[in-house]
Amino acid sequence: VANPESYTTRELPADFPHLQVITAAPERMSPGYTLFQVNRWTPSLDQNYGWIIAVDNAGDVVWYNRPGIPVMGTVHLANGNSLYIAGVNAAREVDPLGNEATFWFAPNIGIESIHHHISELPNGNILVAGSELRTIEGFPTPDGTTSYDMVADTIHEVTREGELVNTISLFDLFDPMDIPEDLDDPFYDSFDDPFWDFLYGGGTKDWTHLNEVIVDDDGNYILSVRHLNMIAKIDPSDPENPVVLWKMGPGHDFELVGDGLWHYHQHGPDLQDDGTIFVYDNGNHRDGVIRGPELFTRVVQYAIDEEAMEVEQLWEYRGETPYFASFVGNVSALENGNVLITDGGILSDPNLRETDPDGGRWARIVEVTREEEAEVLFT
Repeated sequence: VANPESYTTRELPADFPHLQVITAAPERMSPGYTLFQVNRWTPSLDQNYGWIIAVDNAGDVVWYNRPGIPVMGTVHLANGNSLYIAGVNAAREVDPLGNEATFWFAPNIGIESIHHHISELPNGNILVAGSELRTIEGFPTPDGTTSYDMVADTIHEVTREGELVNTISLFDLFDPMDIPEDLDDPFYDSFDDPFWDFLYGGGTKDWTHLNEVIVDDDGNYILSVRHLNMIAKIDPSDPENPVVLWKMGPGHDFELVGDGLWHYHQHGPDLQDDGTIFVYDNGNHRDGVIRGPELFTRVVQYAIDEEAMEVEQLWEYRGETPYFASFVGNVSALENGNVLITDGGILSDPNLRETDPDGGRWARIVEVTREEEAEVLFT
């Protein structure tokens, strides 16, 4: 750094999230800071609460920013700034002092929302997940057919100036007649946001629920489509005619070989240079189970053989004690070989319905070694 400067983090506010360090082995952890976001459910998502926090390997807070609204998809940029989704229809880039560097507002861009995913492309543009509402006809009923107001996710490339470069809709990639277990999920009806209320108005079907887009070295996209239990690779080179190269997951294109298990309702796939992929496997509806002790969450690593169309499970971690986190979550493979896991929605009592706020949800960050018997280095 040509002109380094030092700053002192101010005293933590009274309503700062409660953080408890249980385990820390700094000398064996991946060097650097851990950046994460904190939201609050009381019991629904608190629209006036959201934090971005960085801690060191001892768990001490070294930086924080308080947007004051729910935050998603926080990423650290090469220029030292932080990029995040603010609420459900905006995104911000802030510098280390919390000053706003860039702001994107979905209605000004001409898109319906910004949710779940944001990243910076090599050309300096940003890639965000959005949404699109269509009325789809032809769903069978005992008396004939009916129509649904369905929301599919969209992928948008946007310039720093807020100009929309291109759009890909998941309506153009997958079959809307592929009906998931969580079609009635109230995600698009659950935010107290006038813009969304105007767009969706309640009763929408959350069909795909995209939660991650990876840009591969070959320019293709790898998508995590939660409600379809699918990780898909697409060719986005012609945004008006994107091509699905493969779909991975239960009932899709690949055969799972060996003794492993498929992922269900996953988050945060992390593609490696060797072609393997880590997945945060939430486990909702695993083999049709919706409640009880059969539910479990894990992190899993797969090897993908695109020629043989086979997938093999290489490694998994289910926690020191089995647990179930029905929503959110992430996994990142670290440079020193360790694995960083974010459990964002652990349900204290898996015997309760996963939507029951009395289940006592909580969150944690864990760094483990990538060994057959993984060792916890940080919690």
